[in-house]
Formats: sequence, C-alpha cells, structure tokens
Amino acid sequence: MTLCERWHPETSTFHMPLGEMTVTLDDVASLMLLQIEGRMLSHGKKMLRHEGAALLMRHLGVSQQETEKICGTEYGGYISYPKLRELYMRYFGRANILADTEDPEEMEELQRVRTFCVKCYLLYLVGCLLFGDRSNKHIELVYLTTMEDDYAGMRNYSWGGMSLTYLYDELAEACKPEDRALGGSVSLLIAWFLVYFPGLFSVDPNTDYIENYPFAARWKLQKGHGQGLTYCSLLDHIQFDDVCWRPYEEHMEIQGFKEIFWYPGWIICGEFVDFRTHTLKAADWGEQAQKQTWRMAMCYGLGNEATTSALASGRFDSLLPRKTSTI
Repeated sequence: MTLCERWHPETSTFHMPLGEMTVTLDDVASLMLLQIEGRMLSHGKKMLRHEGAALLMRHLGVSQQETEKICGTEYGGYISYPKLRELYMRYFGRANILADTEDPEEMEELQRVRTFCVKCYLLYLVGCLLFGDRSNKHIELVYLTTMEDDYAGMRNYSWGGMSLTYLYDELAEACKPEDRALGGSVSLLIAWFLVYFPGLFSVDPNTDYIENYPFAARWKLQKGHGQGLTYCSLLDHIQFDDVCWRPYEEHMEIQGFKEIFWYPGWIICGEFVDFRTHTLKAADWGEQAQKQTWRMAMCYGLGNEATTSALASGRFDSLLPRKTSTI
C-alpha cells in the first residue's frame, strides 16, 4: 500500500521524488506476455441476476435451480471462489469417469464437461490473476462473455489493455486515505516494482524460470513484508540511479517492443464506452503522436538527450528500440 499512496488518478502515474512513473503497455506485455491489441470489455455496469444466471447456464452448464442460489441478490453477476472450485472439481471428476468411453452419447458428454471444466479454470485464472476483486471473495461473471465459441473468442480481446485499465482504476480507489484494499493484477504491480527498483525489495528467484516465460516469472512473488514506514522512507529518498530504466533488454527476443506500446489515447474499460465496437489497435496511433510523445517518452524512462533530439527534429522513429536495446 506504500506504493499506492503515491498514485495520482489525475495523471495515472506514481509521483516519485525523481518524477512521474507508471505501468505501461510495454510493461504489461513484457511482464505478463499478455495480448495488447484487441477488443475491450466493460466491467463497470453491474450485472443483473438474470444476466448472470444466463451466463452460468450457457457457459458452465449450471442448472437454473442452482443459478438462483449462486446469483441470489439483485445484482448477482458474481460467483464465489469456493463455488467455482466446486463446479471445476465436479466436471473434472465426471471427465475422468468418461475418459475411456466409446459410447457416442457419452463421448459427447465428455466433450461438453471438458469444455465446462476448462471454462471454470479460465474464469478462475482471469478473475484472480488479472481482475482480482478487492474483497477477495468472488469473481465477476462478465468474463464468461469472452468465452464464446468454446473460449476461442478469448483471442480477440486485449487482455493486457484491460488488465492495465483495471489496475489503474483499482489504484485510484486504493490511494484514498479511507481505502486500504487493492484489487486488480497485484502480481503485475509487484513485478513492475521489482524490475524498476531492484535494490529496494528482496525476493527469491524462481529457479525453474525459462527464458520464454513471462518476465514476471523470474521471481517467486509473495506478499510484502516489513513495515510500511520502511518502504515509505526508501521511496522518499530514491535517486535516479536507483531505477533500472531498461529492465527488459535481455528479454527482447521473447517480447520485442511494438508500435502499439506507444498508443497515446484513452484506454477505458468501463460502462462509459460501447466496447462492442471499441478496439485497441496500433492504427489508433495516428496523428496524436507528436502531442503525446514527450509524456510517453518520460513514462518509458528515455534519456533527456534522446527525447530532446527527437522532439526537436520531429523524427520519433528514432525513439523506437532496436534488437539490442529497449525502452
């Protein structure tokens, strides 16, 4: 929570003694290897009970009677962790029973329960790793809408963009004095802190790490320890040289820098935009580049000489990384 106290919702940045810093699309792609380009999903509107029940029946094969118990309130677009685990184990057990069947009807049932099992797992993974609820009790059922066509449609969504937006929104709430809980991808935030401030926090390395894994898998991420005042004091006295400005140089072969990471427009994931037609794509870079390059460059930690030269010449392509360097 010490880091959250430095978050300013007006700029979506952490205010550090050396300037502003933030989690960027480049960070999300490198740390988590999540897709950036794609459709966005609305989280903001509360889902009514009948809408949540319809999703449970269609995607997880839950009976109507059981959905009434799960979605018991007026706004019932949630499922608890224990209940989701119960559904997963139910389908997993049934799939094991039918694993060796040769009966055509049972083979159809096997395919169906396997699909339900995978969707339960994906819902848990998405709801915990990317869009964690600050109450730590339940998962929104809205994520089931991305699993159309037997979850093949999940490839069409900007999971990186949605995760970053959701984290921004959670940080905006967590930075308030009366709010001491943080939702969203806490793993992403911890990994971001570790790569940019390697000397401030000790964590055990992951001995099973392989180079084609997400960069965040380099460590065994765990809950923070120590006194908040200690971390606060460390951040208060941080210097420019304490920051690792090029943390992904050795990872460029796995996740290179893409043009979409320079996207300067709004990344919104809520009820104010119709996301049935909204897509985050590289083509949106367009003519806004020169207006936003200075701020984006500072967010990526570019040196002053490189930034000033690019701004003066108008040649922003010189800021894009090569294979041997990163931003």
